[in-house]
Amino acid sequence: MAEETTTTETENQVDFSGINYDSVVENCLTPEVKATLPKSWIKFKGKPLDEVFKSHLSAEQELSRRIRIPDENASEVERRKFHTQLGCPESPEGYDFGEIADADPEFVKWAKENFHAEGVSKTKATGIVRRFVEMTSAKVRKQKEVEANALKEAEKDLRSRPGWEGDKYNERLATAQAWYDRLFGKGAAQIFAEKGINTHPMVVANVYALAEQLGEDFFVGGAKGGGKMSGKQLLDQMYPDDKGQPTT
Repeated sequence: MAEETTTTETENQVDFSGINYDSVVENCLTPEVKATLPKSWIKFKGKPLDEVFKSHLSAEQELSRRIRIPDENASEVERRKFHTQLGCPESPEGYDFGEIADADPEFVKWAKENFHAEGVSKTKATGIVRRFVEMTSAKVRKQKEVEANALKEAEKDLRSRPGWEGDKYNERLATAQAWYDRLFGKGAAQIFAEKGINTHPMVVANVYALAEQLGEDFFVGGAKGGGKMSGKQLLDQMYPDDKGQPTT
């Protein structure tokens, strides 16, 4: 009886001699897992599974010897060594964000110093900076869109007012721009242009209204209604430094 049982068990045994890395990858892994296998694993092609496991066990043991996760009692030197092994540069200057954040040197300096203090790797730091810049850029674009739409609505409203229709809008715009320096001091026109408000409908409407009210005579020596002090003398008294600031 014992002899028959031994024969049966032998017949039911599976022959594993043909099972190697290739057969496991092809027959046992799902397509999703196959897609994640590193290209470096090509070295196991045709190798028996024993060799694959031995290689990974050896790598794990070596890694455990090289990298020791610091605990709460670890020194700063030990923590810094650990962070460096994970890809953190030796100093803040070791981070290189390329053209991602060139527009804001202060932010780049802040990011490098803080990433280094927290032991963030170069790769992760670059990814964080890229996402931050993309987020802030999207906010800036959105804000500009809001401001542009508001400006269009303001211009549309001004063009619809009596006296501002058609070509009269451009004529009054030119009049307002010619009066910037007169009303606000030397260089006002340039400053307004640099700030992008030289054509803002609200500014144009108010400056034009002042120009209409004061008239050319106010600036050439005689006040419209007469009086002891001319318009120019009044302005010289109010703005002696020609910078548009009244005296106290």
